[in-house]
Amino acid sequence: MGSQKSRRVNHFERIKISFQAKPFHVIFILICLIALILIYEFLPGVESLIGYLFVILIALAGICFGLKGGIVFSGLSILILMFHQKTLLQGQWYDPGLHKFYMNSIVYVLAGVIIGSFAELERDLKKRLQILADFDGLTNCYNYRRTIEILEQELSRAKRYKRPLTIMLIDIDFFKKINDSYGHLVGNNVLKSFAENLIVSLRDIDFVGRYGGEEFLVILPETSLADFPIVLERIKNKMQQMVVTSPYLKAPLSLAIKFSAGVAACPPEGANANQIISMVDSALYKAKRGGRDKAIVEKRMAIRFKPVEGLAISLIDFYAKKEYTDVFILDITPTGFKIKLDKKLETRQFLARIGIPGKQARQEVNCEICYQHKTTTGQFDCGFRFLDISADVQNKLSAAVIHSPSRVFHHSK
Repeated sequence: MGSQKSRRVNHFERIKISFQAKPFHVIFILICLIALILIYEFLPGVESLIGYLFVILIALAGICFGLKGGIVFSGLSILILMFHQKTLLQGQWYDPGLHKFYMNSIVYVLAGVIIGSFAELERDLKKRLQILADFDGLTNCYNYRRTIEILEQELSRAKRYKRPLTIMLIDIDFFKKINDSYGHLVGNNVLKSFAENLIVSLRDIDFVGRYGGEEFLVILPETSLADFPIVLERIKNKMQQMVVTSPYLKAPLSLAIKFSAGVAACPPEGANANQIISMVDSALYKAKRGGRDKAIVEKRMAIRFKPVEGLAISLIDFYAKKEYTDVFILDITPTGFKIKLDKKLETRQFLARIGIPGKQARQEVNCEICYQHKTTTGQFDCGFRFLDISADVQNKLSAAVIHSPSRVFHHSK
């Protein structure tokens, strides 16, 4: 039922788009014009009705095509009427019987000009409102709301067609110093210049959105992590020669702007916009903490989630003949998991018995340890990856964890 309803909605959407297309408007108005000519030609005694119908047709042309459309169709209507005025064709321009023709002609022209002008004004206002709704007033980048919408669309496209997609979150380094040195008004001009240089250094298919304050989210379709360094270098070169003009400065200000960036690629398991942003935000935090003026690439290819209540993992070490029962799970992905233990593990490979809520039998999967990190409490955070997880177990894990949007886990490696 759901799919049938979706197909019906898509069908109606296609019909709606077809009706809104200009070729449809042209064909429809031309058919109406031909119909009026035929009525005028073969049905005598309908001159007064034809006059009203011509006004309606001119109004439609003005609404669909603006001022030019209104003028063109008012001219066509006058020509059609002219060919039915014998005295006018004989050159008798001042014949008293032409009074009605001249009045109709004036009405047609006024209708085309007035309605066409109002239609263009309405379209212009709609465009301006759309710009105000989608763009940041200071930087002319996409605003936060529109940026998230674009990111969701590009993520969907990348997953559907299996195309590369790279996301970058940029933060200007020491921007507060610029505000303190030159004032916040000049700081606004610096933000504007930074955004302009950022846009110029990217391709037409790339997107730049203002994420907040001095942070910008860059969406790079058809760009892999292998291609990303070229993009980064191009942006850095542009920022090294940035010139800021401001009415609050006596002369243009030359600044070499430095920035930090968090970078991530669209993971194969897919994610929504907020989950991808959590990855680049985590990477940006590392870049800031690591000294700034650098880009940190988040290389994990799966989104981490907190375990749902009732999910349990036990590890069996066949070499040491030891079992770690119901260990504390920090986070889990379709490709592995992370746990907390009191002691460092010496064995590399284990058998994981996974207890999924609602399933009686535990799922057994071979796994190996990827890293062990000693925390400040003396315990060890241990990361594992699955070696031979079946599609059935992956689906069960996905049903229990991946589809729980509140389970997103912001974690730093």
